[in-house]
Amino acid sequence: MAKPEIEQFLTHLAVEKKVSPTTQNQAFSALLFLYKEVLGIDMRDQNIQALRAKERKHIPVVLTKEEVKSVIENLDGIYHLIVSMMYGCGLRMNEALNLRIKDIDFGFDKVYIWDSKSLKDRTVPLPQILKRRLEEQIDRVTVMHKKDIEDGFGTVYMPHALERKFPHAKSETKWQFLFPMKNIATDPRTKIQRRHHIHPATLGRNIKQASQKAHLHARCSRDKQSKDF
Repeated sequence: MAKPEIEQFLTHLAVEKKVSPTTQNQAFSALLFLYKEVLGIDMRDQNIQALRAKERKHIPVVLTKEEVKSVIENLDGIYHLIVSMMYGCGLRMNEALNLRIKDIDFGFDKVYIWDSKSLKDRTVPLPQILKRRLEEQIDRVTVMHKKDIEDGFGTVYMPHALERKFPHAKSETKWQFLFPMKNIATDPRTKIQRRHHIHPATLGRNIKQASQKAHLHARCSRDKQSKDF
């Protein structure tokens, strides 16, 4: 079996099985891997043509102000602050979690967002109602970072370009994540033990639990496909 059979199979997935584009692409990638790594045949230059699965368009779910307030009220501690900031600043989940201490400008009341989904840096206004809580959060992170350094840790993940340009920045307090994890963990990319930011799945789980406590029937999330709040 070669190009015609692969095209027939991929078309079958789209027409008969009505799979999503993601599932069809996954099947195609698996076939390419099978042919190259197992059979020793590289099919990447064969110009595989198949009927593409139709991409489903999702209607965004938008919560009312009352529903958002109810979700936030059912969050505790750091998660309450993160979601409040997401709502108050209009941030995506990853944008909020990737904030560093240096990104909060109390002098001009701005929040700096780097490498957003659109790959454009931007600034957003800092909500005055969150200003004191963010100052307290930075104080906590500062104390935590000092303790990490004393324990032999204290570095933070830096993108490769920045790590080369600012080799000592990874140990500076201002570069630490604004919303760090509770525990030190091993970075799978470098095998270095350091403190990363809160995991998106952890935040998502807390948002889901808060929406359940708020008795919301609408799907409540803040992922790349949804802008619920």
